[in-house]
Amino acid sequence: MAIHIGKYGFDFTHKEYRGDISKINYNKNFPYSLPFKKGQSYMVSQGYDGAFSHKNINALDFDMPEGTPVVAIRGGVVVKVEDSFDKQGETEDFAQYSNYIIVSHPDGTFARYAHFKNKSAKVKAGDFVTTSTVLALSGNTGMTTGPHLHLEVYIPKPSETIYVKTKFKLGRGFVSLFLKEKQKAIRGY
Repeated sequence: MAIHIGKYGFDFTHKEYRGDISKINYNKNFPYSLPFKKGQSYMVSQGYDGAFSHKNINALDFDMPEGTPVVAIRGGVVVKVEDSFDKQGETEDFAQYSNYIIVSHPDGTFARYAHFKNKSAKVKAGDFVTTSTVLALSGNTGMTTGPHLHLEVYIPKPSETIYVKTKFKLGRGFVSLFLKEKQKAIRGY
């Protein structure tokens, strides 16, 4: 924003960051829960550093029919909810129309869940969530080629976002592994 009055001027720049941007340590081995309910299984359609839209990003896409309840992968506090969009397309200009929820975790990491169905959020900013809390319903908003859930865990920094590879509890929850593209993830816990 710039205001100029005669010879004088005023210039103001503002940047906003969520979380502690000086934090560098986090629990690299934390066993995250899968983002869907017990007894369900979904294919990882795009993995870490995927070819379509995950280039240089540690993010996962789960093939999920529209309207599937999405649960938090870890307990924390909801810091942002965008729930107003109903547009979808395959080009980058549609990226701005993705509905999403961001949750802050106790170790300074954040999870961003994206492409939710329009007006399906079940939480609001400030809500505390657990791994059984339904956040919203999966959808097909923003830059997508079809219904799915986009999920990323990250650490915010002033000059970049550090995307974190995460281990997920599989099967009955006793084993935690990094998920791979085309892998079916089964939640039995």
